[in-house]
Amino acid sequence: MPGQAGKVACVTSSLLPTTPSAVTLSQLRTALLSLHVEKLLAANGFQVYNSNGGCQSSVLSLFDVVALDAASSAGPVSSLHEETADVNSVRDKLLEVASSSPFTVGNQQTSQADEMLPVSKDKATAMAIDAKMFLEHQKLRRGGQGYDKNIGLINIKVAEAWSSVFEQVVTLEAARERLNDKAPSVVVHVTAVGRQFHQQQVDLLWRLLGNLPIPQTHVVHGRVASQKDRGNVNGLSAADFVKLRVEQMKEASVVKYGDHVKGEGWEKTIGVTTSGVIKFELLGTTPILNVSVSSHLVC
Repeated sequence: MPGQAGKVACVTSSLLPTTPSAVTLSQLRTALLSLHVEKLLAANGFQVYNSNGGCQSSVLSLFDVVALDAASSAGPVSSLHEETADVNSVRDKLLEVASSSPFTVGNQQTSQADEMLPVSKDKATAMAIDAKMFLEHQKLRRGGQGYDKNIGLINIKVAEAWSSVFEQVVTLEAARERLNDKAPSVVVHVTAVGRQFHQQQVDLLWRLLGNLPIPQTHVVHGRVASQKDRGNVNGLSAADFVKLRVEQMKEASVVKYGDHVKGEGWEKTIGVTTSGVIKFELLGTTPILNVSVSSHLVC
């Protein structure tokens, strides 16, 4: 994307708030892929903003625990998540748009399971958007490389809870308002294949409620599994995986260089090398392909 100087890009992801100990390998891949996308955009002249920076930082803090630098040379990427706008005001504004939209239906619920978030403010009528009708009206492609053909109604609210899709749209719109006159020229959604349906709903609902005439693209990655090797337990957590690779890199360095492996310089070298190995394992193939990591070090 040469010649994009001065352009603004917004990167978001399907990551949810979590703690380092609860991070899965798939979430780690999402965070690292988001970081990689940010670097590519920045290298091509975009001013990059991450609307989900808080969640991404929480996942990447796994690297801090073992003194690795996940975000080295990340470029000038700003987090919009940390600069909280008036979320309630944004939510009310979007609800006003929804209440007057010809695509809004009341007292409906989608057939798809949707995470619901509790609402602390006044009760409101159940509300959803007829995404199928909106797609047809906007002449947006369904199926194949387009939006999932099973997307029908998108919940905004059911009973006394806002849908997680709507709350993510509120967060994105609040982030967009923080940009003021720096309107994004592209929005990139980074998501695991298991969250692709959810993220497409976020895309469509934001497109409708935010009156978003901005191209949105989705970078979808496959699943991550840990191999069961010689009796090791399958289902390695991201925290255990990172710590395992650090210890293995230290052992490999001692085998090759002996007692010379000591001190701050070696610690830094091992940290940089381990960080590179982890990134290569999770990002070294086409994103949509599944990745299987082994308990054995491969480098």
